[in-house]
Formats: sequence, C-alpha cells, structure tokens
Amino acid sequence: YFALNREPPTWLAFPILLVCLGVLLWGRANAGFKVFLIVMLGFATAQIRTQWVTTPLLRAYSPGQDIVGTVVDVDVRSKQRFTIILETREAQRLPLAEIPRRITIGVTGKHIPPRVGDVVSMTADLAPLPRPAQPGAFDYGRQLYFQSIGATGRSKTGVQILPEPRSWRFMLRRSFH
Repeated sequence: YFALNREPPTWLAFPILLVCLGVLLWGRANAGFKVFLIVMLGFATAQIRTQWVTTPLLRAYSPGQDIVGTVVDVDVRSKQRFTIILETREAQRLPLAEIPRRITIGVTGKHIPPRVGDVVSMTADLAPLPRPAQPGAFDYGRQLYFQSIGATGRSKTGVQILPEPRSWRFMLRRSFH
C-alpha cells in the first residue's frame, strides 16, 4: 500500500471489506491470517471513511465571498463572538466544483446567533484549512477535513437569516441546541 503512487480506487474497498468479514466470521483461518485480515479490514474501512467525508478544499485566500448555506452547528463563545459551521449552498465567485461541502465561519460583533437548521447569507473572507504550526504538531486542518469542512473564514457583514423553511434533517438536531 505504501509503495503505491496514489490511493487505490474506492470501489476496491467494498469487496475487500466483504471478503475479510466473511472469512473472519465464517471461515477457518490460522491466527496470522486473521491478523492480516483485520489489518486489511482497517485499510478498507479507512478508505471508505475518507471517501465518505471528502470535500473540495479551498486552495487560496478568497476575500469578500457571498455565501448562502444551512447552519449545521453553532458555538457561542461570548456575547460578541460565535462560530458557525455552514453546509454550503452557494459561494458567488467560486466555481461549483470547488465549493467546499462545509465551511466554518467566525462571527464577531453584536449579532444574534442563528440556530441549527437556519438558512443564512453573509459576506466572508475565506481561507484554506490551516496547516500544522510545525512538523509533528496537531493538524487542525486534518481534523476539519474529516468533518467535511473545506474552508475557514471570518464574516464581514454578520449573519442574515433567510426566511426559508428548515430542512427536516436539522429539526431533530436543533432540539439539542
């Protein structure tokens, strides 16, 4: 695996997963072969997870983006500061194929935080995911990537809540916020 020039195709993970599970559950194999199958099961599961969360990543700083999206999470840090995670619907000056699935945006000032499920509009300065501060340091950008977040940003205008009906996907989640 580590000698490959690129990742193996995702479709290959499903047969590997099924064969490994089948042999482990119903087959008779020695202990060494079972350890090998468990390792292969881990690789297949990791490949599937990576493809599940993959999102386009913002490549460069992009100031003044007009963004429309659905609020997935809100983290109120103080009366004048909160962070939202948006499931992106539109980003005006980005090509459709390059719009990240989710964006985390910091908002400062006297604004009322939106609730989970609200559809919001704002203008924000977007930046690529942060890199580790030094080799071996915590990789915050990697953590965000595995949450399907492809960009970070700061709001310039505050948050405008649009009068759109809320998606049923967020109604249950909203009851916990």
